[in-house]
Amino acid sequence: MVKPVVIDFGWGDLHTALTKVPDSGFVNAPNAATQRKDLINQYVGAFRKVEAGTFDEAGRTLNDLNASISSSVVPGNRPALTTLVDAQIAKLSSQKV
Repeated sequence: MVKPVVIDFGWGDLHTALTKVPDSGFVNAPNAATQRKDLINQYVGAFRKVEAGTFDEAGRTLNDLNASISSSVVPGNRPALTTLVDAQIAKLSSQKV
C-alpha cells in the first residue's frame, strides 16, 4: 500500500511551480537554468525520501529547499513557492513512522 503523502497532489503542484519560475524570477537571471535545476534536484531528493518512508529526512530536505528558494529566487516569486513547500512539510510532520 502507498501512503497518501506519497501520492499527494501537492508534490505535482510544487514541481510545476518550480519549473515555471521565469528566468527573471531568479536573483541571477543569466544562471536561471542552473538554479532551476538545483531547486528541482532538491525537490526530487525530498520526494525520494518520502517514497522511502524517511519523512524526517524529507522534511529536512524541504527545509533546505526553502532556504535555497530564499537565496536564489527574487522576493516577488518566493511566497508561492515557500507556501507549497511549507504545505508538504506540514503533511510530512503529521506522518507516523
